[in-house]
Amino acid sequence: MTTTAIGMSLGTMACTDHTSTRLPQLTYPNVAPSDHGIQTLNIITDHTGKAIIKLDSFTLLVGFDYLAHPDSYGVAGYEYTAVEITDITVDQTIDIDGTYHRDFTYHNDILNIKQLLVAYIEKNQLVEVAS
Repeated sequence: MTTTAIGMSLGTMACTDHTSTRLPQLTYPNVAPSDHGIQTLNIITDHTGKAIIKLDSFTLLVGFDYLAHPDSYGVAGYEYTAVEITDITVDQTIDIDGTYHRDFTYHNDILNIKQLLVAYIEKNQLVEVAS
């Protein structure tokens, strides 16, 4: 009889569903979007400029090279000077307390800064190229 009871209890243990009712914990990276903005921008020569960029709670002193060329939207009368940033360097990184840090920017920060610079230069017509 004990052999039958042991066999039946082993059989019921093998047939029971042992799926966990606990859901796995999902982890999400703690990534908040960066806050970018141009504080000042100066065009130094026909192909270089300097800017002060606000990146979250940091201030970046940025030097850049650019090319400007006439462009249009394919429609007569909509000519403008298009700008392309060819090189960019982060010269200094300063936090809100005035402490200097080494450059911590990554690829997406640089792409966003380039887009900010191009949009700012084109919107304010800081460079002009003869057609």
